[in-house]
Amino acid sequence: MLAHILRGTGIAGLAGIHPVAEHVVRPLLTFRREELRKFLRAQKQSWREDATKPGHYQSAREDCAKKLLPLLAKEFNPAVIEHVAGLAARAREQAA
Repeated sequence: MLAHILRGTGIAGLAGIHPVAEHVVRPLLTFRREELRKFLRAQKQSWREDATKPGHYQSAREDCAKKLLPLLAKEFNPAVIEHVAGLAARAREQAA
């Protein structure tokens, strides 16, 4: 969603990835990556990372997740991720 904001977006772009879209269900979207890894380690379970080659958009999205979000959390508001997720949920409601 932040990558969408940085390149210019409307309400649909603010909605981010939809947790349910037609026949695709993404039940883990509400969890942070590190939470999932920690849980899997505790369960002694392995996991797989997305092996797709990042394009420009994916690179920008990963930069937002790895650089911008931690900076915003540290410098401005530790709850920024929850607030951004809430904004995306409200945008999905409006777009529906």
